Amino acid sequence: MVRISLLILCIILLQMKISGQEKIKVYLIPGQGSDNRVFEKIQIDHHQFDTVNVKYILPERNEKMPDYAGRLMQQIDTSHEFILIGYSLGGMLASEISTQCSPKMTILIASAKCRKELPFRYRFMKYIPIYRIIPAGVIKGGGIFIQPKVDRIDMEIQKSFTTMIKEKDPKFLKRTIHMIATWPTLTYSEKCIHIHGEKDHTLPIRNVKYDYVIKGATHKMILTDAEEINKILDHILNFQPHSH
Repeated sequence: MVRISLLILCIILLQMKISGQEKIKVYLIPGQGSDNRVFEKIQIDHHQFDTVNVKYILPERNEKMPDYAGRLMQQIDTSHEFILIGYSLGGMLASEISTQCSPKMTILIASAKCRKELPFRYRFMKYIPIYRIIPAGVIKGGGIFIQPKVDRIDMEIQKSFTTMIKEKDPKFLKRTIHMIATWPTLTYSEKCIHIHGEKDHTLPIRNVKYDYVIKGATHKMILTDAEEINKILDHILNFQPHSH
């Protein structure tokens, strides 16, 4: 009876210790044409972590990626341990932020860690910035029209992406194109972990050094292949070593 009582006491004390531990904040940064809804299928253990959605602000005219990342950092409490998870443009910004501070880890989904991982069209636009002469509204309209043609996916998921891009400020889209095209950073933190889709046509896999690949997944993998991504995230966040 005494042993059982001691065991119960130990369990209670252990639970009190666990509940008293401060949760690590995980900051989620969405893509260029999306918002926090893009993470709706991502599941993170809320007993260990608190998720925080980073909200985009309008970039200044001709603002560079490092400067914009620095402004987004104001939403992050860097005085405590934290983790970054970024999708697409959000991953680029997460990688950039991780060079300016020290997150516990940075996880990129369907993204690029530095300029060298961008496809040719973005590097080409740095020297021949055709996007500058295209009105912001036309860029947004083009994105709405072209997006469904790039990846053939479930209609409901496509509707979610289309809804998000329709709600974007056209100036935001045009200025972030400039930000990507002129991204100067050529290095990235060793703490970056990269998850990529085998059939990503927006940021082709041949350009990136990935840690995890999801077979058959496209750039919209964060909604189409969330189950696989969640398995990988669970693996990573439990601090297990990763493999290619």
